[in-house]
Amino acid sequence: WWFCRQCHERRGDAIAYLMWRDGTTFLDACSALGNAIAATNSKGSAKRTPVTPMTREHDTEPPSPVWQNQAGKFVAWTVEQLWQNDAALAYLRGRGLADETTRSAKLGYNPREMYRDGSSWGLQPEAGGKERRVWLPRGWVIPCEVSNHLRYVKVRRANELAGNAAKYIAISGSKKA
Repeated sequence: WWFCRQCHERRGDAIAYLMWRDGTTFLDACSALGNAIAATNSKGSAKRTPVTPMTREHDTEPPSPVWQNQAGKFVAWTVEQLWQNDAALAYLRGRGLADETTRSAKLGYNPREMYRDGSSWGLQPEAGGKERRVWLPRGWVIPCEVSNHLRYVKVRRANELAGNAAKYIAISGSKKA
């Protein structure tokens, strides 16, 4: 099964995914997956019609240098916090992450929820002039660098903190490549 939470509202099985991604027919998608016989009904015709191929809008620009600087400081601080917190480190080890992997990925831990002024992170005020705030939730910090630019920082919240809300929170100003 697949479900895209970013660029498309659909979900489905492997066949539906190929139909969406490549704009193929049901029969062609089944053939690509190695089962052309199952792709036909008793009359030998395809059961499904092609769908529009996947399209994505990409923001190719990294976040502002001001954001990258502030986010970089936050990530560095959370890396220090992780290595001082045995319980937070044990969680990552329990998930199968080796210490070397944790270090090379610059994973960190934010021990407390914090808010920062958005202007200090280079974020513009909201419509109507309301100042933005940057929420830095408590949890495991996951930075992503692309071409030596910090593109986004996510925080994996503990299950008991997330409740029914999202487990992964992208820090305001993050941009996926």
